[in-house]
Amino acid sequence: YMIFLQIVMESLPISSSGNCALWTHFIELYTTVKTCIMPVDIDFLLHGPTMIVIGVYFFDVISWYVLHIRTTYKKLILYGISIFMAEIITCIGYVLIRHYKLISIPLSLGFLITAGLLFSLYWCKKQPMKKIITIKDGVLLGCVQACALLPGISRFAITFVTARWLGFYKEHAFGYSFLLQMPLLGAAFLKGLYGVYSGNVDVVIFTYPVLSVVIVSTFISYYIFTLVGKVVMADRMQKFCWYVVATSIIAYGYGL
Repeated sequence: YMIFLQIVMESLPISSSGNCALWTHFIELYTTVKTCIMPVDIDFLLHGPTMIVIGVYFFDVISWYVLHIRTTYKKLILYGISIFMAEIITCIGYVLIRHYKLISIPLSLGFLITAGLLFSLYWCKKQPMKKIITIKDGVLLGCVQACALLPGISRFAITFVTARWLGFYKEHAFGYSFLLQMPLLGAAFLKGLYGVYSGNVDVVIFTYPVLSVVIVSTFISYYIFTLVGKVVMADRMQKFCWYVVATSIIAYGYGL
């Protein structure tokens, strides 16, 4: 069930890792089921299905740029530099937050921050003006993406909302949010594969039931992702804030 939750919730702006921690706490508290800590490399491998979902959803856009690379290469270079800057800053944030643990917040506060970000979209009614991401935008989005390393803060939510407040059209903010994520997902997935190759991961975990859960979860995740895309186009992403408010209250009530 942890694998199912992790894959499916990646498509939502609600902090997949935070929700997995919250619902795992419930399951252990109110049932006899005991969970175990998922190996890091297995967690990294689970980014593979998310990459597939994003790649299939944006396949038409990716194909268009590939077919028109002669006329769009300058734009692609700008995208590449901007995303590279964002990932460098995110990696620095990873070292500071995850390795040195310079910043730590309760899960409930992280959820509350995510809810506040989504709620702010109610006031984000200014006419969008931007389509092309710049290096300056990449730096800023990299900073906020690093903040999503804190528990309860949704990476999807914080990058999308920031992009909207920077003046991007909603469809471009949606696309850039996941464009920022793809290099990180790819690197993590490769790290997971290396863990399998080097013997750090017990291959016994790759049983037919587990693989079946991964496949089913990937299909469900894609379906949810398409629904979220429709919500974005309808300019209703702020509706998710009410769910995150509820999880914040619940997490606070249980001291998380």
